[in-house]
Amino acid sequence: MNRRHHVTAVAIVGVVAVLGAAWSVLSRARVPRTFTASDEPVRIRPDYTDVVIPPNIAPLNFVIENRAARYSVRIHGPQGGAMDLGSGNAQIRIPIRPWRRLLQANRGGEVWFDVYAADDSGQWRRHPRITNH
Repeated sequence: MNRRHHVTAVAIVGVVAVLGAAWSVLSRARVPRTFTASDEPVRIRPDYTDVVIPPNIAPLNFVIENRAARYSVRIHGPQGGAMDLGSGNAQIRIPIRPWRRLLQANRGGEVWFDVYAADDSGQWRRHPRITNH
């Protein structure tokens, strides 16, 4: 391998490592510890409110229609399998493996979506829970 190829290979490995580290940090989104409870229902599209979720369905990705600067979503159920997702835009993308674990753990039970939204000043509010079955 000549020097040019070696430098290119090292650069590619470095970029992959940095992207992997960033993904690791971003995928561990946290729901806010401090927030104000809101009475305003969260509006999501498609509207997955009070639906029956089959245990073998693909992740129910959605868009939050309530305006905010940032979003955080905890999807969980009484039997475990919780996942926390964060987004700087209104699109919520659910990773498939944690989604499948969540559905299997809560098969036949409820699955809850807790949606948090931050305004431009960083103040978080929690919308009323979305409950699915």
